[in-house]
Amino acid sequence: MKKTVVNMLALLAVLLIGVQAQAQNIDEKKMVGTYKFEEAQDVDDGEMKMNIKVSATIELKADHSATREGVLEIRMPVEIEDYSNTFILTFNLKSKGETWALEGENMVNDVKDLDMKFVSAKAEKSDMMATMMLGEVKRQGAEMAEGFKQFLVGKSTEKVVKVDDKGITTVGNGGAEMIYVRQ
Repeated sequence: MKKTVVNMLALLAVLLIGVQAQAQNIDEKKMVGTYKFEEAQDVDDGEMKMNIKVSATIELKADHSATREGVLEIRMPVEIEDYSNTFILTFNLKSKGETWALEGENMVNDVKDLDMKFVSAKAEKSDMMATMMLGEVKRQGAEMAEGFKQFLVGKSTEKVVKVDDKGITTVGNGGAEMIYVRQ
C-alpha cells in the first residue's frame, strides 16, 4: 500500500513537471499574429448592474508592440418603481502604446492608453422615459468614454494554456478562459 501511494505521488510529480515544462516551452514566435476575441463580464456594484462586452481584434507583433481595436458594449438594466428598461451604450476603442510579453507561461499586456469614442445609446423599449434618459446619456457620452477607459488601461496577465495554428487559449486571474481566434 505504501509503495502504491509513493508510486502515485511520483507519477503525479512527473506529470506536473511535464505540464510545467510544456507550458514553459511556449514558442513566442507562434503567438505573433492577429486574433479576434470577445469578452463579457457582469458587474454589480450594489447600486447598478451592467454587462460589459468587448468584441475586438488584437495584433501581437514580433517587436512586442500590440494593437487592439474593437467595440465596447454596455448593457444597463434600469428598474425604478414601476419602470424597467435596458439601455445599451456603444463605444469604439483602439489601444495606443500597447505592449505584450511572454513571461514564463503568462502573456502580459500593458495598455498605456486608449482612444475611446462614444458611438451610440439606445433603449430596448422606446418610451418617454427612455427618450429623456437617452438624451442625458448622449450629452455625457464623451465623459462616460473617459470613465470607462480608466478600467481598460493598465496591465493584465493571463496564463497561456495553448498556442496553435487556430489561436491562443488563456486563463485569466478569475479563472475565466479566453480564446483568441487567429485571423
